[in-house]
Amino acid sequence: MKKQALKAITMLVSIIALAFMTAVVSNAQSRSTKLRANIPFDFVVGDKVFKAFKEFVASRAEDYKVTDAQLDRQRDFIARQMRYDLTTAAYGSVKATQVLVFDDPQVTKAIESLPRARDLATAAMRGRNPQSRSFE
Repeated sequence: MKKQALKAITMLVSIIALAFMTAVVSNAQSRSTKLRANIPFDFVVGDKVFKAFKEFVASRAEDYKVTDAQLDRQRDFIARQMRYDLTTAAYGSVKATQVLVFDDPQVTKAIESLPRARDLATAAMRGRNPQSRSFE
């Protein structure tokens, strides 16, 4: 059930981001002006943006079938995905991937674990007998 809800939320965020980008591009093309992104690279999805997202989902409840409680539980994921999608629209996929990796909690935990891994590797190297020979 959790995986289905997560998949539904992922699809929802992706569809909304795609609709947003399509609307912006079509609006820019209709005015015959060049579109310039005014989204800062360190953009944070705050309460105001998340509230607007929830209102958008609520206005299309029959299409998405996602409750407010589900959205609140997945707020961190939704915020990361929205930031990724907006960065893709504004700066391209390379920068968006950097944002996604930078915001990933698993990457953060891995970086925090690097000093411990170094210590373990050093201890393992000290425990080996440096005078042992290989079978040649």
